Amino acid sequence: MNTILNKSARVVSVLFHPLCMVLAGCVLIVALTPGISARQITLFSLSLMLSLFVIPLLFVPIVWLYAKITQLEFSEKQKRLALLFPTSLVYFFTAYHVSAHNPLLLINAYIMACSVLMALAFCVSIFWRISLHAIGVGGFLALVIQLSVYEYFFAFTLIPAALVVAGLVLSARLYVQAHTVLQVLVGCALGMAVVFFFT
Repeated sequence: MNTILNKSARVVSVLFHPLCMVLAGCVLIVALTPGISARQITLFSLSLMLSLFVIPLLFVPIVWLYAKITQLEFSEKQKRLALLFPTSLVYFFTAYHVSAHNPLLLINAYIMACSVLMALAFCVSIFWRISLHAIGVGGFLALVIQLSVYEYFFAFTLIPAALVVAGLVLSARLYVQAHTVLQVLVGCALGMAVVFFFT
């Protein structure tokens, strides 16, 4: 039974990875915005997937290859920082590029909030192991609440689903002992606070 729960917790952690939550938030905003065609939604979503998901994931093999070539032993903290720093830069570049060419103010604000969260996660991770999953799910939950406040069509019906996802992710991170309760709660609160502030 414990093996099944452990595997389930790891699957939840992968499915609701922080990068996935950022992308899901962006797609949700675009999909709920009136007056956008299905083709525009697809093209915009694909471009955001490339810059907010694919490119950051490419840093993982780069860090691994660098460690192999130099034969350096990276600690978990060093790996985390080595991935967060370039991801923060890519996110800020994307936020700047999107805001310069995109009239959708809410998505501009959300991507900027996610960029700030990446930078804050990097800064905090220098001293303390905050939960990135909790930051991601907290930011997504705050976005769904904001969408319902802005009276986006049917957004309010997504709040229970977002709460369930948040509960699953936070429980999973605790179950696999990746984080303490405090690291998870602070991460979720930080994610929510920054997204609420920017959106």
